[in-house]
Amino acid sequence: MKNYLRDTDKIEDNVKPTPNELWKWGVKNMVDYSLCDFKSQWLDLVHQNQTLSKTELRKKNPSIYMRLYRGDKEWTYKRDV
Repeated sequence: MKNYLRDTDKIEDNVKPTPNELWKWGVKNMVDYSLCDFKSQWLDLVHQNQTLSKTELRKKNPSIYMRLYRGDKEWTYKRDV
């Protein structure tokens, strides 16, 4: 197989269809699936404590908030309570 299939993201990023280039693109753009778990836990915490401020929620479970803050600040800021 001379060329490997590329999805839209790889084509838009002009990634050459070779194993090495596809692998490098994948590493650079890898999704941290563990963040999905933290996001879900944070949203559950917000839902269960709708009267609490963001600061109070952070105090209730600081590890979730810090992981999200470090891993995806933009998402964290968009979800301000």
